[in-house]
Amino acid sequence: MSQTAASPPSVPSGEKGRTGLSRLISPGRLLVLLTIGGLLGFILAPRVQDLLGIFDFGHWFLDSYAVLAANDARRAGIGPDVPNPLDVFMRNHVYSDWWFALQWLGLTRADNFLVGSSWVIAFLITAWAGMWPSSYREAGWYTLLLLSPPVLLSINRANNDLVVFALLAAAGLILHQGKSWRLFLAWSCIALAAGLKYYPVVAGAVFLLVRPPHRMLVVCSAALLGLILIMANIWSTLGRGFFEIPHNIYTFGAPGIFRDLGWQGHGVLATSVAVLGIAASGLVLGRRTRGLADPQASLRSRAGFVLGAAVLVACFLAGSSYAYRWIFLLLLAPWLWHEAHAETNNRWRRRVAQWTLWLLLSVLWLDGLFCFVVNSFFAPVPSDRLEQIQFLWRMARYPLDWALLALLAGWLLDLLGDSVRAVMTESRDTKGAFQNS
Repeated sequence: MSQTAASPPSVPSGEKGRTGLSRLISPGRLLVLLTIGGLLGFILAPRVQDLLGIFDFGHWFLDSYAVLAANDARRAGIGPDVPNPLDVFMRNHVYSDWWFALQWLGLTRADNFLVGSSWVIAFLITAWAGMWPSSYREAGWYTLLLLSPPVLLSINRANNDLVVFALLAAAGLILHQGKSWRLFLAWSCIALAAGLKYYPVVAGAVFLLVRPPHRMLVVCSAALLGLILIMANIWSTLGRGFFEIPHNIYTFGAPGIFRDLGWQGHGVLATSVAVLGIAASGLVLGRRTRGLADPQASLRSRAGFVLGAAVLVACFLAGSSYAYRWIFLLLLAPWLWHEAHAETNNRWRRRVAQWTLWLLLSVLWLDGLFCFVVNSFFAPVPSDRLEQIQFLWRMARYPLDWALLALLAGWLLDLLGDSVRAVMTESRDTKGAFQNS
């Protein structure tokens, strides 16, 4: 048969007192139970995995296995830039040399289940901590996100994006305006993530949330300097992370639409940046992406949003990757939920957040539902026909990806503008006070 492969919100929950179900189980604990139950159902139902186009090829945790195999190959004197005969698919090592630190722990391919499981557990714990709901409706929404196909795909393979997610989520949970040691810990999480997988370097944008403005300038400058040093350390291995991936359903990135239309080359990046930049600028000028600098929302939820949005926008523009990159959308959900339900927000601000929440859910689920329908009702499909169907589906899906990323870029650009204005206002006020004195 042919198959298609692949901070707690601060708004009231709207519930009056703890009655009925709330006496038995809190929304947060319900989220944990539903997530675990859904994951167990997915693991124990290979047919569901096949219908969703998520295949383990007879070997769970394939991506953590590749990392451990690279460590074993290094011990055997095999370089990281050649096909690795110790890996299931003979993959060469495509990440930085920081992953070879696993040798210090004595970990080998025989420990793959332990390593892969620990990555999954770290991901789930940090995701739950950041998404802890205050209502059952919110818990249900987060459950849909956590059990979406890209998340299941990343768990199935134990992709090391799970490690990066856990580190960035921890940075958002740790971040605190007034405590320097917590700022340093948050930076350390981002720095480790960047050293492991390059792209989290852009997550340093989270320090734009630090206030007052003069403190933000100091923190951002120090964070930037440290991250530049880390990038200099891993620069020679940067090229490993850029490689072509096949056209498929479970893919991510701005170049996808251009590749499907037959255009590849350096102009793709410039065009993608221009299109996304124009769209984001229009949203900012129309005041449709306001709110990240608003202190009424918790710093934790705003930090999570900035961390996730910065990573997604950068990765979207940089190239094509697999769909597990979408897991960083989970970092956006708490702040968007707050924005969509905060009664103090104006109509447009709530509405844009609501639209974005639905876009987020659609992006996470539509590819999986497409695979489910094709594999359930139309398989087997001849390969040439299947390729045509997938092409048409991708072309229909691309506008949703671009719309979502334009909104994220708009919020980030608006935060940058707010931060610059805050610095200029503080500088002007300080200068005026000095002159008056």
